[in-house]
Amino acid sequence: MRKDTVIIRNPRKVDEVVFIPPEAKDVGQLIKELMDFVNKNVGKIDPVILAGIFHRQSIIIHPFIDGNGRTTRLLTTAILGRSGLDFFKIFSFEDYYNRNITRYFKAVGLEGNYYDLKDNVDFSSWLEYFAEGILDALRRVMKTLPEQSTPQPRMEPHHQQILDYMRERGSITQREYGGVSKRSLASRKLDFEKLRQLNLIEVKGIGRGTYYVLAKGR
Repeated sequence: MRKDTVIIRNPRKVDEVVFIPPEAKDVGQLIKELMDFVNKNVGKIDPVILAGIFHRQSIIIHPFIDGNGRTTRLLTTAILGRSGLDFFKIFSFEDYYNRNITRYFKAVGLEGNYYDLKDNVDFSSWLEYFAEGILDALRRVMKTLPEQSTPQPRMEPHHQQILDYMRERGSITQREYGGVSKRSLASRKLDFEKLRQLNLIEVKGIGRGTYYVLAKGR
């Protein structure tokens, strides 16, 4: 952790002070309080909200002379992983924030003196921006996934019994199915209907002459 005072200046106007972080003597205690808050609230606060609070507060505290952003973003990902949202392999905050780094710094930072602002920091707009970053990453990941085929409904043993009967004898009627199965008439009708919807069988005949055969190619 830093041992010296730091001042955040406007990169375009180096003589313009944007933010004065906490004094070095207070950094250790502030980081301890922040980590205690995180540890006590894992499982109590939504992981995205908890990680977002940590992220901004860490940037505000500015615990290091350099590398605060990179370190904070890495620890933020670790906090999400600890809460069950493991994004290490699919998500990088850098990608989202680097698209508009000015917007990121404006959202995450403060303007003024830490000691004048610390009791009235509003996290609302930052948390919206932070959550949108995670959603943005997940949307991009989803676009790279292959389209999933619709899973076939589960077939029960009695459905397979019908198919086996037809493969052996060529066709089956309601009466024939009733002779080899103890299922009720209503259940038997549903069994045939399910196989028909799965395009496994075809209906032939009408009325009492109705019978079922395997669909072409089955």
